Amino acid sequence: MFGLDLWEIAIILIVALVVVGPKRLPEVARTLGKAMRELRRASNELRRSIDEVMAEPPPPRPAPPTPLASEPPKRAGAPVDPYAPPPPESKHD
Repeated sequence: MFGLDLWEIAIILIVALVVVGPKRLPEVARTLGKAMRELRRASNELRRSIDEVMAEPPPPRPAPPTPLASEPPKRAGAPVDPYAPPPPESKHD
């Protein structure tokens, strides 16, 4: 248990008994036990949820859109209308 031997645990219990007192020691020990149980439960739940996420396969990547056969290939720049009148020429004097 935490690498402590019997004498170290006994000294810790004696110091706790002197500091807390014999009347409140069971209450403090019970509260400490509940807190450690909740911490262990939360740790196990977090570990379980991480394991579940890591075990899931990644979502499939969406396929790139393919152009339809009726659409002309798109080119960079603005589209050119072959039937539009030519732009007016600017005169610089």
